Amino acid sequence: GAQDLIASGVLEDEAKLFDLTEEDLKKSSVYTRSLIDQLKKMKGMKTVAVLTSNDAFGKSVMTDVTTLLPRSGYQIVGRDTYDQGLTDFRPILNRYKTQNPDVVIFGSYEQDAVALAKQVKEVGLSPKVVAGIATGFALPAFLDGAKDAAEGFLVAMVWNQDVKYPGAQNLYSRLKKA
Repeated sequence: GAQDLIASGVLEDEAKLFDLTEEDLKKSSVYTRSLIDQLKKMKGMKTVAVLTSNDAFGKSVMTDVTTLLPRSGYQIVGRDTYDQGLTDFRPILNRYKTQNPDVVIFGSYEQDAVALAKQVKEVGLSPKVVAGIATGFALPAFLDGAKDAAEGFLVAMVWNQDVKYPGAQNLYSRLKKA
């Protein structure tokens, strides 16, 4: 079920080990580098499409993805931004479907993350990996709203062991062991 969401990220105490400040953790490059590390472990992926919100964080994600992934050997085949309030992502997702990327990366608002997950499934977009860079994908509301459409999403995020969400301690323990 949707509980099979895969999480990749930087644990807060690991951030202390690497001397990352709270300000560093807000930079999307932390999430993007974590995602690249995970993609390298998965092997066989070369092409990427990316869709982000058209706000400061989304623009930062777009810059980092389109800069850091090519440096790591990935080819960007699609890049789009959208304004808050867009509800129909199907035209973009259908275009990505024809481009057939190995990886599709999203950086979006909470409510948009749910719509994106559902519409990815609806249009039959099936890359090897669908990834969310933090933001809306890292919140419990994403799992609640997207339900089975969230299954298999790879989410790059920073994790804090003190959050009070159900299952948070279990996830933290699993991340520490990984």
